[in-house]
Amino acid sequence: MDKILARVIFTGLSILGGIALARINLIWGILYIAASVAGALLMAIRWFCPFCPYPAQYMDCLIFPTALTRHFSQYESAKGKKPNAGITFAVIGLLILIPQYWLIQVLPLFLAFWILTIIMVLRAALFLCTRCRYIRCPLNKAGIG
Repeated sequence: MDKILARVIFTGLSILGGIALARINLIWGILYIAASVAGALLMAIRWFCPFCPYPAQYMDCLIFPTALTRHFSQYESAKGKKPNAGITFAVIGLLILIPQYWLIQVLPLFLAFWILTIIMVLRAALFLCTRCRYIRCPLNKAGIG
């Protein structure tokens, strides 16, 4: 259920942001959704997921389909490398901030977007990060590895 909820929230945020932009210009809406998917894939392939032990050691992934992360990224943490959390969090921040101007113009979209964002942040901070085995993640609060 955790994985499904994470994927639904990400998809919902992307679609809501895309709808807000598409109301003004369909191309911008499509580009926003494409950028969301591209950002997620780059995060999964290069910046963050290659350093997470879940796909490599536990055959699991809390965010993306495990097959995706195992297919596109190789486990790098064992080689002593560290994740580029700054880029990952910058991309997530941009995906949240970019559609705000257009979302605020349609209150139901704005509220839905922020409800999903708050659920995502609280879920990560109070649930996922407190039991995660990804010890190199800057948000890890579990203290286990």
